[in-house]
Amino acid sequence: QSERLRLEIELVESAHKWRGALFARMTEAGIDVGNFNDDRKKPEELKRRAQDDDEAWEDRLTKTTDARVFNPSSREQVAELLFQRLDLDLADNVQEKDLWTESGERSTNDAVLRSYVGDPLLKHNGVSSLVHALRMLRRATKTHSTFVHPLRPAWGEPRCYLHRDGRAHPSYRAFGTGVGRIAASEPNTLNQPPNVRAMFTAPSGYSLVDCDQDSLHLRIIGSRWRIPSLQEAYLGKPRLHRGHRMGPHELFAELLYGDRFMKSPHGTWPPENTAQKFKGEAKFCRDAGKTTRYAGAYVAKLGTIYREVTSAEDKKTGELAFSHLTMSDVEDLYDTWMTREPEWARAWTMEKETWTRQSYIDEPLLGRRRYCGDEKETDVINFPILGLEAALMNVITIEITQAIPFEYIGPGPNKGPARHVAGLINQNYDSVLVEVPAEQAAKTRGIVEEIMTRSMPGMDIPFKGEAKIIQAWS
Repeated sequence: QSERLRLEIELVESAHKWRGALFARMTEAGIDVGNFNDDRKKPEELKRRAQDDDEAWEDRLTKTTDARVFNPSSREQVAELLFQRLDLDLADNVQEKDLWTESGERSTNDAVLRSYVGDPLLKHNGVSSLVHALRMLRRATKTHSTFVHPLRPAWGEPRCYLHRDGRAHPSYRAFGTGVGRIAASEPNTLNQPPNVRAMFTAPSGYSLVDCDQDSLHLRIIGSRWRIPSLQEAYLGKPRLHRGHRMGPHELFAELLYGDRFMKSPHGTWPPENTAQKFKGEAKFCRDAGKTTRYAGAYVAKLGTIYREVTSAEDKKTGELAFSHLTMSDVEDLYDTWMTREPEWARAWTMEKETWTRQSYIDEPLLGRRRYCGDEKETDVINFPILGLEAALMNVITIEITQAIPFEYIGPGPNKGPARHVAGLINQNYDSVLVEVPAEQAAKTRGIVEEIMTRSMPGMDIPFKGEAKIIQAWS
């Protein structure tokens, strides 16, 4: 709860900061923040909202007693700001489904806002900074209402996911996704931002063992599709550059950018400060290449890749890292990728031909199948990869519960009838989290790493688990 309170204060301060920045940008643009349409709700709607703690918190943060003062949480007033006061055109490079609401009105969702932030013309006249402030305000309020506020000690109140034992008990579903991944809700522990994870801590006398698969996604692709740069990264003799091993993202940056990446100014890759391995031009080439490959790994169309790349955020600042790239820039990157590694296109064709010939596509570990139907091309191609990823993690989960059963009890603070029972407490897409008595943490780390480090017939790249002992999930 101390960490949750710290996060709450941080998010409130961030929201107030961005609200101030938003109002300042609006004033600079000649917009009167106190002269917007009065969109006060009907009495029954106000009563409903008063019962919802999340919306009430957001209202306190964004509203004043005057309903005509601009309210960033009002879709109607945001639409008035964007489309009437600023007279913005339809957002570029946004899917049709994101441009309109279900009632046919112009949408103010984040895809639309990202497009405006990245528009060069709007950067020139200052509108993009106004929209960026609106996005950051929304992000602070959403992070609070989705991840932080529901874990307050308010049992019995709406959207309280904290139990009286001081723990969160998500609802896990084994059949929540088409590819076989586990799903979770209330709270969704598979989708916690890194800064929010720190709320989850081990009790006194216990430790957490966090073990994830090293680049599981890319290892499966490298094995199944025989991708040269990935085979080199995981099977070849380590190639060094400036005394440091080149991993899959560095090799791909070299493939796309060549000397622009490899000959970036000395000291920027890697710098003496190991907390940030890349800076400047080297960081741009590595991150742009990484984002492009993830966006286009499953035969996505160029427009989709462009949207994914230009909407990628800096995790710390929320800035759009590649908003300055044009469609032509991304097309050149994609063409270079396909020319220098044609194995990707051949693999996509192979998967589609297999699906057509067999009337289904499957993953090679448990044999789960996806039969012919109205699947999109991307679903057919990604199923063997994502399906195997899910199957592998599900098998690993079972083996961990067998090696470290839920009755894995050691001397701790909670003995007797209410003694603490430790073991596996969460599974993510490529990682597991285990809680054990502190004196058993080192042994447990070895057990979990051994289970997660394995090979599969027909897959030449092995899978590798890397575990760490921590007190707070991060």
